[in-house]
Amino acid sequence: MSEKRNVLQKKIELIFKDTEMIIGFAKIKEGQFFEQYQSALIIATPYTQQLSLSNYRESVFHEGIIGARQIVEGKVEEIESLLKTEGIKYYIPQMAQKDDGKFRAEFSFKDAAAEAGIGWFGKNDVIVTEKYGPRVRLSAILIDHEFDYPQPFETSRCPDNCDKCIKVCPGHALLNVSWKKGMTRDDIIDITRCIKIRSASYAKLGRWGDCALCFAACPYGNPDAIEK
Repeated sequence: MSEKRNVLQKKIELIFKDTEMIIGFAKIKEGQFFEQYQSALIIATPYTQQLSLSNYRESVFHEGIIGARQIVEGKVEEIESLLKTEGIKYYIPQMAQKDDGKFRAEFSFKDAAAEAGIGWFGKNDVIVTEKYGPRVRLSAILIDHEFDYPQPFETSRCPDNCDKCIKVCPGHALLNVSWKKGMTRDDIIDITRCIKIRSASYAKLGRWGDCALCFAACPYGNPDAIEK
């Protein structure tokens, strides 16, 4: 790694020193941003409310998301200031999925998180980290710069016999498949069923997409297990 590349990477890593956040760098190899940006900085921020089945409520999940978003927004502002000072082009992709029947975002945070060594795809089709399980909010900043890239995750670390998220899914949307690189979302989850269940919370809570039972059930980073 060149000295210039090393200096910028260290400056970015320093911003996250003494936080609980997990960061990683992924090389952008394809897609609509391939020709404009060389890398993606992926940030996994733990929810401020760490859910288990014993304390699960949709409102608590929502509060945890909002808390994580507030934390990461401050760090993103610091990264933006650094990149502007260094004269490096960057872009912050939208997290929201298009409501077009396919429900895909403009940039796959999850694919990039696996490539950045942050975690792997669980049987619930979300990124699972060693420390927090799936209880993290993913953020991304696309940067026109090269970094030192870690070893990516290419296979799941979920035990073959673990089906906790499968059993708890109210929509029976999970296909009980262990992920490996190259699989698509449709190999792991029936997204139509998942969206139907998540959308049902809107009338009750006034917001969309708050079913997180598969997050709460995951044994990785489960606060119930930690307490015991």
